[in-house]
Amino acid sequence: MAARLSAVLLVPTRIKAFPEMRARVQYALELMNRASTARRLLAEGLDDVVDDDDVGGELLAIRRARRALMDSMRALPTSEEQFLRRDEVGEKQWNRVSQTLQALLLEVDRLNAIVNGLRRVLAQPEAYGVTTDAASLKRFEDEVAANERELAEHRRLIAEYREAVALGRAQTGFGDQRYVADDDTRKRFRELFDREVALVATGQAGRSGARYAREIGPLLQRIKSAEARLEEQLDTYDVQVRALAAELERKVNAEVAELERRAQELEAVEGEARTAIGEVAQHSFGLVRDRLKSVVLRADVGIVQEAWEVREEQRVRVRNLLRERSREEQNLNDELREVLEDAEDDR
Repeated sequence: MAARLSAVLLVPTRIKAFPEMRARVQYALELMNRASTARRLLAEGLDDVVDDDDVGGELLAIRRARRALMDSMRALPTSEEQFLRRDEVGEKQWNRVSQTLQALLLEVDRLNAIVNGLRRVLAQPEAYGVTTDAASLKRFEDEVAANERELAEHRRLIAEYREAVALGRAQTGFGDQRYVADDDTRKRFRELFDREVALVATGQAGRSGARYAREIGPLLQRIKSAEARLEEQLDTYDVQVRALAAELERKVNAEVAELERRAQELEAVEGEARTAIGEVAQHSFGLVRDRLKSVVLRADVGIVQEAWEVREEQRVRVRNLLRERSREEQNLNDELREVLEDAEDDR
């Protein structure tokens, strides 16, 4: 974007970047073209008064050269609508070029899809029912690779042309080459018509022509005076536009330099951020590792403790069973002794 703006500021169409100055210059050009239109109408009047059969030599050559410019003089814009129409014509021309490039890009995409399909077929010919020998397969692969390179080159050229179209579109409009041609046409027509009137005034085209030349002389002088003032004003506007463009270009360059500086700072910060993130991640992984160790250790301790508790429960149970057994044996012994004693007494 900055490159396009810088390119626009280097050409006469830079005035488009300053709407207020454009309005002033356009109004001055409208007046200039109206003055030129008045001169053209006077020339048409001279054509009605003087016939080509009545002139010759230098006057005839000048007359023919002046007439060759009449159509260009009629095309000079003299109103806001005509200036807008001229801008639309230039925009439509670039639109047609852009549409043509878009159609070419679509065609490249279509051909690229075909190449991709051929690649799949060549990669697995049996899957698509294609049988061929190794030499033919190699030749097909080489042709497909060549087509791929050619399509890539076309795509690159289309990208360059689209960039050129964008730049050309930015440089088209008010102040472009058509306005330069208008200025050349006005000056050339003025020189030719002034010389033609001067020759006619000497009587080289008859009395009626000389009388007409003398009658329009004061009017031509007024037109020249008006044009001189307008040209002086246009020169002033041009100086102002150049100064504004230089200031804008300076600001653009400063912004570009600032963006580059910020980009470098961002890269440095990004590098520091990656380093910091790496260190934080490493520290976090260390914490996770230690926590996992603690969890595993607690798990191991828990397993041992649970096993010990089970052992204690079993040991207590066995001890209780042994005590119960001892009591049972004692009871049996006591009962047996009582039975034996009772038996002794009965005897």
